[in-house]
Amino acid sequence: TGRNGTYNELMERLPRWKELIDLNGGQILKTVAIPELLYEDVKMIYYGGFKRCFLNFFRPYGASYELDQIKQLETEYHRVIKDFHMKPNFTLTDVNRYQEHWREQQGNLYVPHCGINAMGKAIGPDGMIYPCDDAVLLGEEYVMGSVWDGVDKAKEKLLRKKLNKLPDKCDGCELKCYPCPVCSVLNTDELASDPRDWFCELRKMQFRVVNQYLPKVPFKVVSGSF
Repeated sequence: TGRNGTYNELMERLPRWKELIDLNGGQILKTVAIPELLYEDVKMIYYGGFKRCFLNFFRPYGASYELDQIKQLETEYHRVIKDFHMKPNFTLTDVNRYQEHWREQQGNLYVPHCGINAMGKAIGPDGMIYPCDDAVLLGEEYVMGSVWDGVDKAKEKLLRKKLNKLPDKCDGCELKCYPCPVCSVLNTDELASDPRDWFCELRKMQFRVVNQYLPKVPFKVVSGSF
């Protein structure tokens, strides 16, 4: 949201941003990397005239959170939802998405997900639209290979065969979620590796918060380890 420039410079670029975002279903993706700046960032997005915003906690430029940061994230997430979610002409779509995921997961479904829209695309902080690794799980076609060796059909076939592998750490967890196995193999060469503690606690925090804003039917409370 203009972290590398001034607020006025961001406002000058708004027409182009909105044009790009319209191509992505009218939604802006906000990567949450610094907990203490979350509220001000969403405020800037709201007053910038955007209609829909997805807060992505899981890909802050490849960085992870310290466990003691998650409690602060929880506090700021509450503030953002209370002040901005479902205001006239503005929705935090991550809140709706995670509420939907919770309903799905209570049906005993394991849902690999990190937070990208249903088209498998995301708009980055620089205003460019990127394809997401999750697009594979969402039914998008893809190929694997390199500019030097061409398409690697054998590796592609192996990956497709193993996409549904469940990490050992996730077996029996009440949340029934796990990191995207595509991302894990592309980024670490480890397919469906166990998530780290910060991932698990962050996921619990998100469900714990959004479930407090369910419109009608309450679900069981997600416990934390704080």
